[in-house]
Amino acid sequence: MSEKEHSESYPSQEEPSWPEENFGDALFKEQIVVLKERYDLEMKQLLEDASYVLGDTVFPTKIDGTPNSKPIILTIPARFKAIDKASSYEKTLLGNELNKDLQDQRYRKTKELSLNTNKGILKAKESYLERGSHEISQEATYIRKSGETYKYDGKPLKFNHLSGYGKVFEAVFRLCPSGGFAPYEEIEEQLRAQGLEPLEGVERNGRITRGLNKWQGFLKYATVNGKELSELPPREKKLFEIKSGHGIQFSNKK
Repeated sequence: MSEKEHSESYPSQEEPSWPEENFGDALFKEQIVVLKERYDLEMKQLLEDASYVLGDTVFPTKIDGTPNSKPIILTIPARFKAIDKASSYEKTLLGNELNKDLQDQRYRKTKELSLNTNKGILKAKESYLERGSHEISQEATYIRKSGETYKYDGKPLKFNHLSGYGKVFEAVFRLCPSGGFAPYEEIEEQLRAQGLEPLEGVERNGRITRGLNKWQGFLKYATVNGKELSELPPREKKLFEIKSGHGIQFSNKK
């Protein structure tokens, strides 16, 4: 199998979830520039550098069926030298194995790089939103956060932070603490960062909407003075509104 054929057997490599250009303050944008430069540099090195060490392997079985126990030298440059000295049959086998090893390494390392970069973006975004949340008037929103404590209209808001519904709510709150629109994709990034199983499409959207509704989600299980959040005024106001296929509108402003 050629390197091209082998690479086509992998899923396409996703870029990190870079924020929109107009999102965030000057500090946030500076942090994203640093992350982008680091990502580009490390990605370039991964694609160009062929000097990292691979695992122990051996020459494949000879064409006559007898085993060949001569070990392949570990570093890739040394493998290229071994291929040059090998027979035409061994060149084909060694070349294919080398291409596969290269692709395996590149795929794993680029995937890891993308995941780590997303964590950096998420951390920068959380810091920015936390900075912004301190600027919100204490009387301007229904749900507020002080340290690790949430309050609804000035009264303690109690819920299980480790539950699925609790993580969904906190994901939405981190994205727009003063209220606003939270896309499903960005909520999902928050949930993955909190250790929840990655989901996509309809399953992803369903987990998020169920986590907020008044039947089995945050509006049912979150309480203020023993009352469900859905029972508190103003009842006519929808705290969470589903924008089908797109995300959640969090109406937190009074």
